[in-house]
Amino acid sequence: GTVQNAVNVANGSSIAPGAAGAIGTLTLDGGSTTAALLTMDSGASFTFDLGMAGASDQLIFWNFAAGDLVLNANAINVTDAQIGTYTLMSFYSDGGSTAVSNGDIDGFLFNLTVSGYNPAQYDAALSTSGNNIILTMTAVPEPSTWAMIVGGMGLLMFGQRLRRRSC
Repeated sequence: GTVQNAVNVANGSSIAPGAAGAIGTLTLDGGSTTAALLTMDSGASFTFDLGMAGASDQLIFWNFAAGDLVLNANAINVTDAQIGTYTLMSFYSDGGSTAVSNGDIDGFLFNLTVSGYNPAQYDAALSTSGNNIILTMTAVPEPSTWAMIVGGMGLLMFGQRLRRRSC
């Protein structure tokens, strides 16, 4: 859907672009308001469902201007975490065709943290790309994988040492 009014998300509340368990898009259109388009109080959060092949819930900001997104150390909660790269938010200076510059959104990353996933299974990293805020989920190697890597390196070093002695 599309919202054309200023939105304030209170402490303890969350904004979710899609219905629970379904990928969705929420467009916030700043064309008819002079107030901040989205204000996230301290303790408020975003909730994004992640899907296969990089599909996820998405917030789109139209007619975005400086001051339209107010963050207060907010969390991005992810559900159905899996490996992939996801576009969570996109920012446009008009109705969806002119992207804002990367410099206009870089500062938002300092006020966002990612939660709702198992850090023993995944690493989560936020970044910007063009006019988008991107979430990248990668797998954390299991202890047995690390053991194989270290063991393999040990065998290589042992082989090198034997080769040096025989020369």
